[in-house]
Amino acid sequence: MPPAIDWGTLVLAISEARSPTVLEIVTRWVVLCSTLLLAGGILAHHLVLLPSRTALPDSQAAALIHRANRRLGFIVLVAGVTLVLATGADLAYLYGRVVMVARLTGGGGATIAVGPFLRSLPGEAALLRVAAVVALIILRLSPRAAAEETAAGDEGVRMYTAPDIPVVGALLLGVSLGGHAVAHGIWTVVVDWFHLFAASVWIGGHAYFVMVVYPQGRLLGEELWAALAGSVVSGVNRVTSTAVAVLFGTGAISAVAHVHDWDLVLGTGYGRVLAGKIMFLLPIVALGAWNRFRLRPRIERAAAAGSQGPGEGAVARAQLAVSMMTETLLALVVILGAATLTLIPVAHRAASQPAVGEVTLAGEASGLALRLRIAPYQVAESTFEVSVQENGRPVSDARVELTFTPVEGQGPKSHAEASPQGDGRYAVRGRYLTAAALWMIEAQVRRAGRPSVRYAFPVVPVYDVSTVRATTDPGAVALLQQMDRAMNLLRSLRVRQQFTDGRGDFTLAELEFSAPDRYRQRVVGGRETVAVGNTIYRQRAGGWNVETQAHAFTWPDFRYARAAASAQLGHRDAIDGEPCRVVIVTFKVPISQVRGRHALWISERTHRLRREAMVGFGNHLVMTYYDFDAPLRIEPPQ
Repeated sequence: MPPAIDWGTLVLAISEARSPTVLEIVTRWVVLCSTLLLAGGILAHHLVLLPSRTALPDSQAAALIHRANRRLGFIVLVAGVTLVLATGADLAYLYGRVVMVARLTGGGGATIAVGPFLRSLPGEAALLRVAAVVALIILRLSPRAAAEETAAGDEGVRMYTAPDIPVVGALLLGVSLGGHAVAHGIWTVVVDWFHLFAASVWIGGHAYFVMVVYPQGRLLGEELWAALAGSVVSGVNRVTSTAVAVLFGTGAISAVAHVHDWDLVLGTGYGRVLAGKIMFLLPIVALGAWNRFRLRPRIERAAAAGSQGPGEGAVARAQLAVSMMTETLLALVVILGAATLTLIPVAHRAASQPAVGEVTLAGEASGLALRLRIAPYQVAESTFEVSVQENGRPVSDARVELTFTPVEGQGPKSHAEASPQGDGRYAVRGRYLTAAALWMIEAQVRRAGRPSVRYAFPVVPVYDVSTVRATTDPGAVALLQQMDRAMNLLRSLRVRQQFTDGRGDFTLAELEFSAPDRYRQRVVGGRETVAVGNTIYRQRAGGWNVETQAHAFTWPDFRYARAAASAQLGHRDAIDGEPCRVVIVTFKVPISQVRGRHALWISERTHRLRREAMVGFGNHLVMTYYDFDAPLRIEPPQ
């Protein structure tokens, strides 16, 4: 089934599914370092060095720009190739996480092929980076462009920036679209883009000075180098001052968007990494102030004095190079912190994670909002607290009964009456979860003069991959094969998808399928998606976005038996009075430690799939299948 989540939600879910590995953090760090070096070098070249050429005689200026172009071209080539390779590795890690989260939140039969993934937002962002890198390499290594830049006066320099700097902007956009910013809307992407742009000017510009300007300037001789350095330092100060102001302003905006509260700075991993990043920024700022107020005046005085005062200027220029090198090295640690921040849950989301050993599930049924809190969430004596609300108000006049069903067949069902606690809360304590296996906890709410309301929550106490049985029962596989055949004969189907994340958040989606190539998804309180063949319609504010896919959507396409990594027969149950056999399944995913556990209720009469439940890594999903072959029309939106 196609997942009922958007890419913004998925970005957050990816960071929360499991902690990033050291290799993933290092890969993201390499992406950011190579991006800042590449972008910052080009920006500093255009914004500082080229305007400073007027401090030199034309012949010397042309020779300097020629040498600087060659050095910059080498930097762009090395940084660009490194960025492309790191982007490929980063995208591979991301694809593994996307498959994991989509499978855990979108149903056991869900899969995301490589082609559609590359056409998704994360894939397109990575491809944008690669395209920008290729364009920049071509531009910087082009003999014609280099010759024009070397020979041009000021007017030519300004004209040449047109094809170069916009490509840098596109590169930075590709990086911005790969982080948390995309989950918070377009304005946070814009803020993140300006943050990256400013960081490139500051950090990448300093690296450019150390790697290009300083060694090439020394070849000019003391008098010309002093004149150029005075102009360059003035340009660096002008550009860097603006960049630092933008960097801290956009950083403050992002911190507010992702942290929300001062208590979360030291109370969450995201906040602590952010605080460490700021701590390493302080000495960089101090060095920048030293450069601005101590070294710059000395260098400018030496430039004004010409050959009369080279000694002081030479020392100051050497000190400036050392200072900028130190700033760049400290910035590598800051970038490592930034890379980590893009891979871990943002502070306000991390703070809402349940306490260790506790989970809060949510759902809706017949107008009632239900929440089930389990503490501790493990095989032990636990408190099960049900909160019931109607139209936002507590329901305190009900009787609540909980039924605990061991889906995998370990023992009989058990029942417990929850005692009223006031304010619409009902609780019972006991050892009802007796095995680290998949359970369904059904809450039945009875009120005088009202129909009873039932809602079932899937749980796996002490969920861990080690509890997933790897054995396969041939009878279970045969039943999966029968189910696939029966489901693939359908002409239409409706599915109700109910998802809760363990923190009390809840999403309800209605899915509709019509053979051979139509699909509609409505997220309650959200937006709608329609697929007709290879055309996808996505509802947006004020209208629809229309996308054309290379491969047409086809349905039905049930391949549960082929996708199963393990399968065992569970208990017998009934859905709407129809006898069903439960099959417990884990599905093949790229990384073994990210499996979820699925239960499939298969009709013993028709072999159709009636219900699917899944638990894995903070994700709890129930999908109800109904209206088999019922009249159904899915038309493109007008």
